[in-house]
Amino acid sequence: MSPGTGQVERRAPTLAGVDRGEGPAVVLLHGQPGTSADWSAVVPLLADRFRVLAPDRPGYGRTAGPAAGFAGNAEAVLAHLDRAGVGRAVVAGHSWGGGVALRLAALAPDRVAGLVLAASVGADTPTPLDRVLALPPLGDLLVAAALVGTGRALSVPAVRRRLRGRLPPARSTALEALLRAGDGGRRSSPAWRSFAVEQRAFVAEAAGLAAGLPGIACPAEVVVGAADRVVTPVAARRLAAAIPAARLVELPGVGHLLPHDAPHALARAVTGAARRAGLLGAG
Repeated sequence: MSPGTGQVERRAPTLAGVDRGEGPAVVLLHGQPGTSADWSAVVPLLADRFRVLAPDRPGYGRTAGPAAGFAGNAEAVLAHLDRAGVGRAVVAGHSWGGGVALRLAALAPDRVAGLVLAASVGADTPTPLDRVLALPPLGDLLVAAALVGTGRALSVPAVRRRLRGRLPPARSTALEALLRAGDGGRRSSPAWRSFAVEQRAFVAEAAGLAAGLPGIACPAEVVVGAADRVVTPVAARRLAAAIPAARLVELPGVGHLLPHDAPHALARAVTGAARRAGLLGAG
């Protein structure tokens, strides 16, 4: 039975990932592609006062089964909360994972105490490139070439050492996470297939996400990097303006990889959302 709704548990893939700490629950949803390891710098900043759940979404990391769209991911997260015995949680989503958080808030508003939308999709329509990448088989071939090629390059020890020497630690960690998501660049890796499935879902479901934004009643923290070229500050401002109880935070000098480059800012946003939702005291 679902602890929050009294309904029979939904049929959904069992999500694997991090479950750490005690206190009010927080769910951290990675982007596209990615794994729960993307949140490795954020989890320890929260685990002293929250129970932190950071699952691998369907089709990535240790979670078995095929990828899904925003609705399928939201159902999987809801079932994950049921299995964990969590009634309400603050849900944080990065990039594509922010769309999952938004869909979950619309699907089960009684289970989402607050939102943290980090460089999140939700307000903008798909670009021409998004639509090309969603076209089978052309999009599949382009995605496979990009992800498998990047994974293979990063699997070469000399390349990885060179990158570590040239990049800041946070950005080097992000590349390592991409390598893990791509399973070392093997063509058999499901990462590119999952990316392709989610790309088609983004094109098909983006309008529905945007239409549902005015109905989100929980407090939301919208966080964006001022240097983000994937989800621009303009898009984040539109997202924050469309959600009635949203607050916008723009981070100077930060790009798209917020969980790696701005973990303290995201931890503050989670704490702020929890406090506004009444899950923490005012101190």
